[in-house]
Amino acid sequence: MKLFEYFKNMNKGQRVYAISTIVLVIVLISLIVTFFNKNIKSIIATESQNAAKEEYTPDVTDKNTKFEISSTEENDEVTIKVKEKLEDCDLYFLIGLIDEELENTESLLKDANLSTESMEVSVKNAEGEFKKINKKDFSLYKKCENEITVDENCKIYFIYKKDGKHSKNIYEIKIDNIVKVLQESEEVSQEQLEAEKVDPSEVTGKTAYYIKVNYGANVVTVYGKDTDGNYTVPVKAMVCSCGRATPKSGVYKTSKGYTWGTLIGGVYGQYSTRIVGSILFHSVPYTSASKDSLEYWEFDKLGTTASAGCVRLMVSDSKWIFYNCAAGTMVEFYSDVSNPGPLGKPSAPKISDNIECRNWDPTDDVPENPWLVQRANESEEERQDNSFENEINALNNTTNTTNTSNTTNTSNTIGENTVGNTTGYED
Repeated sequence: MKLFEYFKNMNKGQRVYAISTIVLVIVLISLIVTFFNKNIKSIIATESQNAAKEEYTPDVTDKNTKFEISSTEENDEVTIKVKEKLEDCDLYFLIGLIDEELENTESLLKDANLSTESMEVSVKNAEGEFKKINKKDFSLYKKCENEITVDENCKIYFIYKKDGKHSKNIYEIKIDNIVKVLQESEEVSQEQLEAEKVDPSEVTGKTAYYIKVNYGANVVTVYGKDTDGNYTVPVKAMVCSCGRATPKSGVYKTSKGYTWGTLIGGVYGQYSTRIVGSILFHSVPYTSASKDSLEYWEFDKLGTTASAGCVRLMVSDSKWIFYNCAAGTMVEFYSDVSNPGPLGKPSAPKISDNIECRNWDPTDDVPENPWLVQRANESEEERQDNSFENEINALNNTTNTTNTSNTTNTSNTIGENTVGNTTGYED
């Protein structure tokens, strides 16, 4: 009240001076508060940035790390050399196999303008089992010295590590020009067949499946385990083409698998899995390592004896074995023309008359396959009238009883510098 009385008793000049002083004080206080707020925010931001710098080491980039790839042409192996890198950091890597299912999913997401970054990568562990892991599980990365050599198409992921901390982002190099060429032979020697033959007592049930090849009927039947662990449950039948050099008896173990391989005659096979010597499971031959170069006249021979010795299959079947049957899966050869097996003999479609699509395997599930495009554009009535479509559907319903989406096969071992790739011998 006294302050109010004092203000009331002021003359006009005194009142103006007092009000101006009060306003000036308020402005000064506002400026001081604003100044301190900005400085506090700046300090907080700087501390956050410093914390981020402490949490992560630098990313691998084109500026701070230089790689040299030995070849970008078709080759049976590729070496990646580290030419320059950060001196105060250690370079680590992980080899992931090129997984068509993941690639196709990323392609579809990209076409839809959605995020395409997938954390999943396909690998093969030390036991020969294929699985998907998170590529940001940095505990799986191994220290990189001067170079890495791979003999299978793959993706190599790089990070830096320093003082127990790692890069935030992953640098990727994709190798997709590998086609393995192995020594070709017209047949497997009797000595090699005997040397690689498995004693029946060694069939212990360690792998998920047991494969029987009836070369007389040109049928492959895959067996799963019963409740006692014995391979008595037929799960899948595949029409095939065997040949003169196909083993006539015996049990053998599969080993490496390869996405593309060179066969006798300079042709190529998809999803090759080695059985014994130069005998493989693989697709019908292609004239090049390209999915649109199928030898359609050979595809039409499926179900008959037509190969040099390998077991030819449709892509869906060679891929199934490639993805589901780990190295060490037992394969038994026998002949019984009158009895193809417990699931019978699937029929194979004839494709030569379809000029627009015949250079593709009709069972190859990549989005650009014209068979898939053609079927997608057909009406429901056309599909019902389409004998080829019905044949494929019947084939899939008869033989496909196991989902392949959770396993991936290519010969990669976590932590090792190489990725396996096979390609044909016999055809």
